Amino acid sequence: MLIAPTSDGIDHGKRNSSREVTQAFLMTAGRARDKEQSPDELDEAFRREVADVFCQTLLLARFHDIDRTSAVNDKWLVWAEGRIDS
Repeated sequence: MLIAPTSDGIDHGKRNSSREVTQAFLMTAGRARDKEQSPDELDEAFRREVADVFCQTLLLARFHDIDRTSAVNDKWLVWAEGRIDS
């Protein structure tokens, strides 16, 4: 499914993604109510929320013409011998 970008590149239907991934993590870690979900259900919900945040981040980067490879190299791999090639 493709998401139509808004003027700021954010899918406002998913603006709570960071809150949702945090809640799913806390539930998986046993630090929030499990809402009667099994450990497998909690793990699956957490995986889905991580995927949601990841994809929203990629969409935001694409909308704002961010070179993702350069950004990762500059922010995360500046200290590493091996860097990501485009």
